[in-house]
Amino acid sequence: MKNILILLLLIYTNIMATKNVVTLKYKSNEPLLGRGHYLIISDIPVPTYPNTIGYFSNVDILGKNLKIDKNLEKITIKKEGKTIREKSVSWDKYTFQMEKIDLNGLIIELKWKSLNRQKMELMLYEWDLEKKEYELEIEYKYPDRVETQVLKIEMPTFNPNIYLDFDYKNPILKKQEYGKKYLIVKKIQLNDYDLEITRSGNKSDGLRLILKSQATIEGDDDYRNSVKIVPLIEKYPGIFLEELDYGNIFKNSKEIFIGIELPKDLNYNKSYKISGDILSIAYRSKKNILIDKIVILSGKKEISKVIGITKNYSSQDRIVIGDLEKNDKYYEIDSSNIVDKNYKNLKIRINNIEEVIDVLGNSKIISFENIKIKVENGKVFVTIDDLEKFKQGQEIIYDILNKNNEIIDKVNLKFYMEN
Repeated sequence: MKNILILLLLIYTNIMATKNVVTLKYKSNEPLLGRGHYLIISDIPVPTYPNTIGYFSNVDILGKNLKIDKNLEKITIKKEGKTIREKSVSWDKYTFQMEKIDLNGLIIELKWKSLNRQKMELMLYEWDLEKKEYELEIEYKYPDRVETQVLKIEMPTFNPNIYLDFDYKNPILKKQEYGKKYLIVKKIQLNDYDLEITRSGNKSDGLRLILKSQATIEGDDDYRNSVKIVPLIEKYPGIFLEELDYGNIFKNSKEIFIGIELPKDLNYNKSYKISGDILSIAYRSKKNILIDKIVILSGKKEISKVIGITKNYSSQDRIVIGDLEKNDKYYEIDSSNIVDKNYKNLKIRINNIEEVIDVLGNSKIISFENIKIKVENGKVFVTIDDLEKFKQGQEIIYDILNKNNEIIDKVNLKFYMEN
């Protein structure tokens, strides 16, 4: 008789306290949704967020939600056996809600709907961005029984890099550009993800990119100076304007270009290194440096071209160095690098002979060893004076210089005549 009573008691206890387990495993390689977004937990373990697209893969749901009955009276939330929240059920427009349940590192909100009693909705109201596991017991109290649902929440290690829509891991190398106010280093932007999960009660401490306004530039011969770093908006193709709000560089645009205003005393033909906390990503009290070094290479461009001369070429026919597509008089046999077609306000030099290229892109003729060379409308033209004096493999080297007498382009030309 005693054994029968014990058995009946165990059966009664199991009926009175049915447990159900649901586990939420949030992923570190996916953006998580915070305040304002509810995850639906139901009998189908597929994550969905009402009125939101594209975040269904940020969490795995293991288990089925417990269906509630119409005569539900009270919900009690327990953590480690202690009651942390208890509330009598009162439906407001078919909804019952428990707000700001503090789990020490994670604050959640829960919501139930009387019209769809299979579902429970969960919102990550605030997260300390730390990897941690939480376990709750949700007790549903009815007039005749108690049903218990175990809710496990596994929060991942916060991964700020998934929010970045640019590559920062490789060293950044840039060549100097003559005549430009800014040297454009890189376009930076954030992925179009909701950032609310990265914020605490302080709305301004969420994930953000910080661009430092100055860094140090160093070169050979103990050269050292400061360099201005500027966030730029591309107003029109190739036209950049400064975004002066360093604290919120994405205030007026979703993409920003990092620009460097180089000191005017740099040597165009030398390389330099810029160092400092150039670009950082910050969230809450943490800050990770993304870019701390930029190498500025010499701006000088080495160009070489081998040009074939056909039998149709006559003495003093003009050869356009920037346009060597094959024609019936000359053509390009081999080439490295590209010749500019818009030289203006510069100088051209062969050996010690030098001529100015004016603002319209025109220069006087320079004669050198049976060859004449000049710049016209920004393009370089070469003529062979006398074919009878031409030698196979005849070579000419000319430099294009800026106003500081620094070499922009060094061009080596070799000519061969067809037999």
